[in-house]
Amino acid sequence: MNVLPLALLVAGILYLDEYREGLIESELAALETQAEIFAGALGEGAIGTRPDGTQFLLPGVARPMLRRLTAPTRTRARVFAVDGIAIADSRFLSGQGGAVQGRDLPVASKALDGTTGTARWSIPGGGIRLGAAAPIQRFKQVLGAVLLTSTAEEIEAAVRAVRFDILKVFAG
Repeated sequence: MNVLPLALLVAGILYLDEYREGLIESELAALETQAEIFAGALGEGAIGTRPDGTQFLLPGVARPMLRRLTAPTRTRARVFAVDGIAIADSRFLSGQGGAVQGRDLPVASKALDGTTGTARWSIPGGGIRLGAAAPIQRFKQVLGAVLLTSTAEEIEAAVRAVRFDILKVFAG
C-alpha cells in the first residue's frame, strides 16, 4: 500500500513528459498551418512585377498585411525576401530588419528553398521558442519566406497545472 503513492508519482512524471511533448507538437503543427496560410495570402496580395517580368515581394504591402494577419494571435511573424533580408516584422510598424540570423536560419533557409518546416529553440534562462516557416510562392516560384515564432509559455503553464495536480494527489 505504501508503494502505491510513489508509483503514482513516477507514473505522473512520466506522463508529463509525453503530455508536454504532445502539446509542443500540436503547437508546431498549428504554427505550420498558420505559416502556410500567411504565405498564401502574401503570395497573392503582396507581389509586384518588374518591367522585365520578374516578380518580387512588396515590403510596403507585406508589412500591413502581416500586422493584420497576426493581430488575433500571439505569434511574431517575419517576412524574408528571397535573398534572406527581412522586409517585414509584425513587431515593427515600418522599416526593414536585418538578414536571417542564428537560430532562425535553418527553418527560414528551408522555406527560402521551397520547403515548409518547423523548429524549436532553447531560450536563455529556460523555456523554448517554437517556429514554423513557409515559402511565399507565386506560380511555383519562391519569392520569399514567412517565419512565425511563439514562446511555449502556455504549454509550460499547462504542464505546471498538471504537475500541481499530481502534487496534490501525492500529498493526499
